[in-house]
Amino acid sequence: MKTQRPASQFQPLETYKRELFSTPFYQMKFNWNYDEIIKDVRTAVSHVKKAYENDSARNYTTYFEREIHDKYISPKGWCKQLATNLKDTYMDLMHKEFMFELNGLKRSDVHLHLWVNRYTDDHSHNAHNHKGSKLSGTFYVECGEVCAPIIFESPMEYANMLFATRDCNNRDGQTAHHGVPAVQKEFQFMPRNGDVLLWPSYVYHHVPRQQDQEERISISFNLSHPEDLSYGFADDILEEIDYGFLTHDK
Repeated sequence: MKTQRPASQFQPLETYKRELFSTPFYQMKFNWNYDEIIKDVRTAVSHVKKAYENDSARNYTTYFEREIHDKYISPKGWCKQLATNLKDTYMDLMHKEFMFELNGLKRSDVHLHLWVNRYTDDHSHNAHNHKGSKLSGTFYVECGEVCAPIIFESPMEYANMLFATRDCNNRDGQTAHHGVPAVQKEFQFMPRNGDVLLWPSYVYHHVPRQQDQEERISISFNLSHPEDLSYGFADDILEEIDYGFLTHDK
């Protein structure tokens, strides 16, 4: 029969915890007349819905309809200002946080792919990431009282598999962490109007279906830039070739 030892015999060593391999997550605000943006997004998505009326995976976004996006979204003053701010913020982070050398690069060299979304309680978005980009993000324009969160999955898959024995929820204002004190497996963010989020494009994320959600308007985007690797054979000593002959049979 086991006897319970008194607490005075419990002798763990004093420990100091350090966090290794953190994942950066950036939050900021974009200030504008949100009613103007809401009106433009509703107009664009109404045209998308005509093309994908019963397809809830496509009828809420301009991601698949660039002609509609370029007609109703791209020329707007708020879109141009948002694009300017996003490109400059991206380059600022590449310089300060990721220590890229940006000599010779201009604002026009930054690749920004941007699309608008209008979720209702019919819509969700499965877990995905954005290959080929460096940073991805979302600007939240309209978030009602009932609004779906955006949920991020930890990139530390091995830790998730080894330690995912419990699921403790730790909610703090707009955010919630799921996992245990040593290992987080999921991070939820509850958006508010004007929030802009940026995260590394390799991070998987999803938006669950939210019951009784009337409208959730957001603008998502990917950012990247060309890199000069600054090593290898100099171009001037190699014979030039056009790789256009490398095609795939249709």
